[in-house]
Amino acid sequence: MSYTIEISRRARKAMLRLPTDVQAQMEQAIDALAIDPRPHGCVKMKGREREWRIVVRKDYRVEYEVLDDRLLIYVIEAGPRGGMYKRR
Repeated sequence: MSYTIEISRRARKAMLRLPTDVQAQMEQAIDALAIDPRPHGCVKMKGREREWRIVVRKDYRVEYEVLDDRLLIYVIEAGPRGGMYKRR
């Protein structure tokens, strides 16, 4: 059973500002979520019912929501570790 992935406009724009090698690794990590939405090392976001976070290359994060009833992964935010949380 494979999930569909949707990326928010905000996350897509943030990813375009990253170096190309980081973009490629982030895209691979996001694509892997379609098969395993809660991979080893993912962290549940505190105070948010369906939101999770994965780490890409130690300094980058992808925050996403898992909608199991619709088999959907919605990427909310992506970017460098520090700046991501200040924007929300």
